[in-house]
Amino acid sequence: MANQKNKLSGTRRLATPRGGPQPSPGYSSLPPKPGGSPLEPVWLAVWDTLAEPVWLMDREFRIQRCNRAAEELVRHPVVGRRCWEVVHGAREPVPDCLFSKMCLSGCRESAELQVGSRWYNCTVDPIFDRRHRVSGAVHVLWDITGRKLVETSLDKLNEALGRPAAPPATAARGPARFVADGEKRLRRFIKNAPVAVAMFNRDMRYLAASARWVRDLGLQGRPLIGRSHYEVLPEIAVRWHAGCQRGLAGEVQRKTDDRFERADGSVQWLSWESRPWFDPAGAVGGIVIFTEDMTERKQTEQLLRKTNRTLQAVRECHEAMLRARTEKELLDDICRIIVQSGSGRMAWVGFAKTDARKSIRPIALAGPNPEFVKRSGVTWADIPRGRGPTGTAIRTGKPCLCRNTFADPGYAPWREAARRRGYGSLIALPLLAEQHCFGALVIYARQVDGFDVGDQLLFTDLANDLAFGINTLRLRAEHERLEKEIIKSSEREQARIGRDLHDGLCQVLIGAKFRSVYLQKIAGARSSAIAREARALEDILDQAIQQARSVAGGLNPVRVTPAGLAAALRKLAEDVDASHRAHCFCQFPAPVKISDHRAAYHLYRIAQEAVQNALRHGGAKNISITLAREDKRVVLTVKDDGFGMPAAGKKSGMGINNMQTRARLMGGRLEIRRRKRGGTAVSCELPANQKQSHDPFPEQHTGPAQAPDLSGG
Repeated sequence: MANQKNKLSGTRRLATPRGGPQPSPGYSSLPPKPGGSPLEPVWLAVWDTLAEPVWLMDREFRIQRCNRAAEELVRHPVVGRRCWEVVHGAREPVPDCLFSKMCLSGCRESAELQVGSRWYNCTVDPIFDRRHRVSGAVHVLWDITGRKLVETSLDKLNEALGRPAAPPATAARGPARFVADGEKRLRRFIKNAPVAVAMFNRDMRYLAASARWVRDLGLQGRPLIGRSHYEVLPEIAVRWHAGCQRGLAGEVQRKTDDRFERADGSVQWLSWESRPWFDPAGAVGGIVIFTEDMTERKQTEQLLRKTNRTLQAVRECHEAMLRARTEKELLDDICRIIVQSGSGRMAWVGFAKTDARKSIRPIALAGPNPEFVKRSGVTWADIPRGRGPTGTAIRTGKPCLCRNTFADPGYAPWREAARRRGYGSLIALPLLAEQHCFGALVIYARQVDGFDVGDQLLFTDLANDLAFGINTLRLRAEHERLEKEIIKSSEREQARIGRDLHDGLCQVLIGAKFRSVYLQKIAGARSSAIAREARALEDILDQAIQQARSVAGGLNPVRVTPAGLAAALRKLAEDVDASHRAHCFCQFPAPVKISDHRAAYHLYRIAQEAVQNALRHGGAKNISITLAREDKRVVLTVKDDGFGMPAAGKKSGMGINNMQTRARLMGGRLEIRRRKRGGTAVSCELPANQKQSHDPFPEQHTGPAQAPDLSGG
């Protein structure tokens, strides 16, 4: 530490943004920049309440943000500059740079830094990205000038007391007199010291105490001189008794962030140091203890840590909203994230029912003791079990906070159950859609008054965003339902037309064919010309019957099973070969099985539509159908050698819209492009999460051996 002090001392001017108290090592991410997030005002409100200078740095030592305390200390802009330029006035990182050490260790690094006449305790905490790599740091300064003055003065006095004959000016007065004068000076210095310090004899009775000592330990108006330290503060832990004895044996002791539980139940955090002082005989006459009240600092650290956890939870919740495909999936993720991040002990989402009892149905829940919610009997009616936070939030459409479940009269029906499960406070946040409340997000904390103003604002914003996400998913689900209904209606109409063609037009054509055959027989003996025309008419009717049957078959529903998709595609190719002047063939590099029957059916219909477009509008002579797996994705491709895609702006039609709708319903992606060698390529790609497996009975047939090359483009 001594080397570190020397290397960091003597800096000309401190001009670095600084911020709040020391954050817990391992911050997960930098706070958002101005204008970049709706949470920015909340973060800045917390950020600027910190009394100590704090600034944030990125991986390149560049200062990204500082709080108001840092700006007041620095007095000129430093954001965007590198820390060594501002703090040390250097052009490159200084030796033993705390930031460089932190990057190597991945944990907090600290040192004492002298800047002019002031001393600071400097700490650097890492900020990690999602891969747990150091992406920056939180830099905090604590003013320890008062403590350093006491240490220095005590060292000098103890040095003089330990060597009474050393000072020439007082040698003639005798060592005993010099020691006695030194002890008086020490008492006088301690009494007027600017920090909390006290002097004790070997019996741990007070000889002197500073005004700061009296104030920090709450000893105002109580006589101290001559009284035992253990009598004045009977709550002192036994471990401190042993520490005092080691100090009386001549040992210098230090402890930072020591928890001191007071007699009134409060907790005080102290950093302390004890040093021996010497009597005229050169023996230890007692100890001097000085303390620094770190309670406010610890509370601020906890506030930073808690705010950071809440911010991270809110960010993860927003990411979950972007990923979610269903309402249930979204709600489960939100509750899980809130609990796993430590922002809440339990979280659940309930929807308001419109039954006579006005009950609330739990939809998603995360955390211990789920039966607490299931058996709570909570309602949003204006009755005792509806006047709790959840019922009130739904009934009024406003957030409702229960600061203390053990004392809040509105929480009486659930008090004992909450006490057993360790729920000290909770917040209920309404979920609103167009000013109508349809449910609530409820978060429980372990401690009493577990939600400060920042938490309330953050969680309120989260609930509003969650309600928006739920409404968006519901609209998406309704849109998909309507699309499916449209497709079903279209397929029903196609099936009707197909049946009409098969049962009506096909039968008429067959009847006409029989008449032409009969005409051929009658005319055969009389006129060869009439017979030839009758045979030609028969051929034409055969083609018309075949085409009508093909159209009817294409319009009628095709039963496509997951394992039989390949067979259905081959049948489609065979029908094209049989009824059109075009060659259609299949290519299956490896067997592919689609687990979802609906997805298999949609893929077949997309292939069918693409083939019909190639025949009707593209004039294709060769068509290939390929079904394959690519990086766990299922890809269906239909290529042809026809005229190609129409001009830009003219390629949208009912068939293409139908294919795009089917791809969207599967969560897939449809692409239609012009091939380099001419013709069109239609491909539909299913996402990687589409379950698939090998066909247990693979078919080796992949189309005609002499199939034309349609692989290009």
